[in-house]
Amino acid sequence: MCGVEENPERPEDFNLEGHGFVLVWDFMGRDLGLKNADLVVYARIFGFENSGKAFYESKSGTARFFGLSERAVFDAVKRLKEKDLIMEAEPCAEARRIGSKCYKVAVEPLQAIGIMRADHEGFSYEDPSPHEDASGADSPVHEDASPSRVGGHEDPSLPSMKEVHPIPKSKNKHFE
Repeated sequence: MCGVEENPERPEDFNLEGHGFVLVWDFMGRDLGLKNADLVVYARIFGFENSGKAFYESKSGTARFFGLSERAVFDAVKRLKEKDLIMEAEPCAEARRIGSKCYKVAVEPLQAIGIMRADHEGFSYEDPSPHEDASGADSPVHEDASPSRVGGHEDPSLPSMKEVHPIPKSKNKHFE
């Protein structure tokens, strides 16, 4: 690890009970050009949808989650809608109960960069360009990743895809 010896006194895991996280995929910044509040708000909506759940969190709830101002979240949602990266969806029963809007990611911009719906509710993605992590080693692939395939699309000329899905931190051998 960066030429630094591991600390034998370091605990295996941090106690993160009661805390949440958001997975930010490289394509969100690199291919969609997102940054700052737009990036984290999009990642939050994408994460819910990729897990098969509706995103109907209030903008003030999203602001609290990220430590942003409500105005920053309102503006981010507005920009994401203007860029056609997200859209309002029919509210689910819980959203109607609390008077919230539902949002989902727009599929077309994702398909344009090679991200397709998998045969379940989430998305498939394989980065066609080789990347290295900060240590210079090839980026790890989770052992539970599906074999390469075209994700939910019949066009064999499209690049192969791997199933991408959130996993618990405890099962991620590459989480530090």
